[in-house]
Amino acid sequence: MNRSRNVCGLAIAALVLVSPAFGETVEYARDGEVLFSIDYPDGWIIDTDFEAEAKEAGTYQDGGPKIDIVEAMPADDTRAWIGVWIAPEVANLEEAVEYGRSLSEFLLADVEASDPETGTLNGMDKISIEGVARKDGNEVEFGLAFFQASEDAVGAVLYVGETGAWDEHEDELEAIAASIRSAS
Repeated sequence: MNRSRNVCGLAIAALVLVSPAFGETVEYARDGEVLFSIDYPDGWIIDTDFEAEAKEAGTYQDGGPKIDIVEAMPADDTRAWIGVWIAPEVANLEEAVEYGRSLSEFLLADVEASDPETGTLNGMDKISIEGVARKDGNEVEFGLAFFQASEDAVGAVLYVGETGAWDEHEDELEAIAASIRSAS
């Protein structure tokens, strides 16, 4: 798991899906302003109804920050998931690292993560980690990255998959990550 992953994380955000897609480009907006776009390959299922699922799971309460995460999964039987959103109340990458640590409290257990790596993603500054953890009692691999989508907004992408899922879908996952582009 020493490869750099350009995938980013799960969040609670005021994120609006502008154009739902299957094998197409999806644009993300906050307060009517498109912040970034991402391309999903054919053969991936895109789910934009995360809020209802979060309420059912008890991780979202009415009156709290709106949850509008876009989930994507391969259409085959591989257990792999990518969530994309704008990190709430996070304006820069330094704040994103702390936010990322808070996610593990309710998403994963027994987390073993790499040190954060900095770099760029299509001209945007980014920071990422990868590792292994446990989810619902099963070992999983994950990649979490944050990117500076605009001056005051940080995008997040989280990849979580069963052991070996990354290798099985590496080309698609890397294409998804490489497709993330700032609207500015």
